[in-house]
Amino acid sequence: MKFTYEIRVKNCPICGSEVSYHKDDGLFIISCEKCKLSGINISVSHQNLEEAVKIWNNRPLFDKMSENFRYLNDFFRFYSGELKDDGIIDNLQAHKCYKLFSNIFYDSNKKTSGCLITKTGEILPCVVSHISAYKHYLNMDDSDVANGMLDKAVFNGFIRVSFFGKCLISEFNKNKINSEQISALYKYIDSNKNSLLSNICTWGLSSPNDKSSFYTSVFDYLNAILLIDC
Repeated sequence: MKFTYEIRVKNCPICGSEVSYHKDDGLFIISCEKCKLSGINISVSHQNLEEAVKIWNNRPLFDKMSENFRYLNDFFRFYSGELKDDGIIDNLQAHKCYKLFSNIFYDSNKKTSGCLITKTGEILPCVVSHISAYKHYLNMDDSDVANGMLDKAVFNGFIRVSFFGKCLISEFNKNKINSEQISALYKYIDSNKNSLLSNICTWGLSSPNDKSSFYTSVFDYLNAILLIDC
């Protein structure tokens, strides 16, 4: 059923569509039908419709970000490499929200952003970024960088592993990789499970066709988990 105009209900945090509700076994269940068609089922329920709406509308991450808007501006400038002032950086890291936002948006260890695994099973640590590691592997400078070249490398057989908050994503073309690469991926995860990957609690796999879908469905689903507190 559609909500009446008297009830203010936030749109779906994943796709932005209007949501509906239905009643089942005494519970009012709010969910996004459009996301269900994509295989993503995110919903809340309560015996009282108004309480169910309160739960659905509760977006604790948005609230925290709104409360610390000025702080987040410097926080993202710091992680993008734009902010260089040591004093401001020290204050950022001493702030009560630093650990929270680091865990949400980045790997809290900040030692690596993941790795690339070549066709021969060689692991290329991505300390700065995936593209920087790939350029170094190919002995390329910035003038040689072409748009989408890393996505093409993944499509043609490289494995890309990335951390995003507490989520670990492995991306590869299943038709182009080999058993040696899979073995290297397993060893990489197993050898780092108590250090670099100690905070990982969400796993995802992306298998692109002719175009990378790296930051779409998996991270959208992760965002929905973070945005709705049930």
